[in-house]
Amino acid sequence: MTEDPNDTRLRRFEGRRALVTGASRGIGAGIAERLAAEGADVALVARTRSEHAVLEGSLEETAARCEAHGAGSAVIVADITQPDDRERLIAEAVDGLGGPVDVLVNNAAAAIYQPMADYTLKRRHLTFEANVHAPLDLAQAVLPSMLEATKELFRQEQRRASSRRALGRRMRSFAGALGGCAPEVTFLLQHPLWLPTPLAPLLEATRYQAEPLLLT
Repeated sequence: MTEDPNDTRLRRFEGRRALVTGASRGIGAGIAERLAAEGADVALVARTRSEHAVLEGSLEETAARCEAHGAGSAVIVADITQPDDRERLIAEAVDGLGGPVDVLVNNAAAAIYQPMADYTLKRRHLTFEANVHAPLDLAQAVLPSMLEATKELFRQEQRRASSRRALGRRMRSFAGALGGCAPEVTFLLQHPLWLPTPLAPLLEATRYQAEPLLLT
């Protein structure tokens, strides 16, 4: 059955502004396009603006698909493992979309596959920057405007890793601490799972290679 784009029941995000990390390809690009199809303007965050040497997809391609649904878009090139990049994301999204962020999708993740015996400190830092610190930093940055506007906060967990489970525990603590004073803010936790995206074959092929693979 084909969905009618004019069906108001499918425009759940009409007038909302969403920020999606890891939006150049895969799950993040799909989420961004769906939000656009349902009425949201979207700020798209990733490291690949126009072309990647190995992977298909880019922010510009995702933006074009979102705009085909009549949505506004803002392309933001950033590396979420870098604190300086994270600090500017929300301000650039607000400027690009013309108002505060209503929906945050923390989709980008770092996945480094190798035996734990050889898991270096540098790689642990990278994994936790991408999978724990970045989502929390962005959640804290958008929370004030969400509380003011009584909007919803969305999280998207993508990969099964110790750091992602750590994020889940911290977000539950975050939600618990806010429970009494901010019942209008909702945290949605999605269990991580393996999905056959275009990245899957590359992940398997590079499972134990030396260089980390950052999924953005």
